[in-house]
Amino acid sequence: MRTPDFFILGVQKAGTTTLADLFEATPGLTMTRPKEPMFFCADDMEVQFSNLFRQPSSWQRFDWEGGREALLGEYAASYAHASPEEKVGDGSTTTLLSRRALERIAQTCPRARHLVLLRDPVRRAYSAYWHAIRGGLHAESFETTLRAGRDSLLRYGLYAQHLRVLYSIVPREQVLVLHFEDLARDQAAVWREAVTFLGLPAEPPPKLEETHANAAFYPKSLWLHRQLAGLQGAHNDQMPPVTWLPAEAREGLQAAVSAGKSRAKQLYRQVLMSQRKPAEADPQTVQTLREFYRRENKGLDELVGRDMVKLWGW
Repeated sequence: MRTPDFFILGVQKAGTTTLADLFEATPGLTMTRPKEPMFFCADDMEVQFSNLFRQPSSWQRFDWEGGREALLGEYAASYAHASPEEKVGDGSTTTLLSRRALERIAQTCPRARHLVLLRDPVRRAYSAYWHAIRGGLHAESFETTLRAGRDSLLRYGLYAQHLRVLYSIVPREQVLVLHFEDLARDQAAVWREAVTFLGLPAEPPPKLEETHANAAFYPKSLWLHRQLAGLQGAHNDQMPPVTWLPAEAREGLQAAVSAGKSRAKQLYRQVLMSQRKPAEADPQTVQTLREFYRRENKGLDELVGRDMVKLWGW
């Protein structure tokens, strides 16, 4: 059975969608549809914890040991569009946090290549905070959200820990670490490095967008957004725990995401959301987080072969 040739393992809010879009524009490469099937970690509640009680509950029937071949057959539907000549990539950004998923991938796709995108962990956490706000997952302040330990805001930035786990499972020569800051500065250069790593010619580069993919919208009024977040959160609770779904659950997903709800979401964005950036995070919070990540990411420079503090401008 065919399996993906490469994985964009993460991290969330570090340019993975931009990289996936560049790959989609590259002859010989394609991504799963959707970009993040969340397949190999479908039953890992350490990374899918907020989906425990959502419906339909795909994770409850995800018997990897007893039904692996059937599950992989369902997963293959996400890249059935790929031609035999194309290399297929999975861009699920929670994978790097799941040892279970990494072990399953190593077992199932032993020759696959893996790309990891890192970003200044403080800026990444602040961006992920607003991402969760937009999704209606919560509406508290950044500091309150951090204290509550929600949405893995801190966990994603423990890069040294994640890379050590990855290197204990996958040979280092099959891993390429890239950086959001480089991607923001020179997409073509990062694209060339990535496609060369995947074994494709690095010329000519695809047509590059002036702005990054997955552009963010922000609430015009956080107070008003707080009042409505409960309604949006209730909608999220009805959504599936993974974007990969077995055949019998697809009708339920289509029913849940009705035309009316789609229109309501569009109207919500038009009236209450803006692309104007929010205020910078509180300087004291930024300093505290930098101190935390300096301690937790000791040894990261050696793991990636680069002065990360200098790259992040700390």
